[in-house]
Amino acid sequence: MAKADKRIGKYDHYFGHPDDIKDGVCVIPDGTKIIDSGAFLNYTDLKEVVLPKTVETINPNAFLGCTALTKIAFPDSVETIECWDPKGVACITMSKPFSSLVDLLVNDGYRVSTKENTWRHWD
Repeated sequence: MAKADKRIGKYDHYFGHPDDIKDGVCVIPDGTKIIDSGAFLNYTDLKEVVLPKTVETINPNAFLGCTALTKIAFPDSVETIECWDPKGVACITMSKPFSSLVDLLVNDGYRVSTKENTWRHWD
């Protein structure tokens, strides 16, 4: 876990790294608030991502091209999410179980927010 922690900057961003994936699963370190754009771009071995309760935003194209990804485990505290297309124009609000989320992230590069109105801070 030390390697992952070093990649998290003072702004609580996660940039992704192949060494963080073990047996197809990446557990994002606690304290991470933002999964950056392209963090896992084309990581074809990634099957599952486990998010900490601190994650608020998955930026556009974070999981684009992760063709083996089938599950993103959100913490129990997350009840709804907002999914924004990469241009920030179209929004889809989802409630649990977020069944179509993986497709939006892998194939369409959507941005995801777990907090209401956080999209306004994205440029």
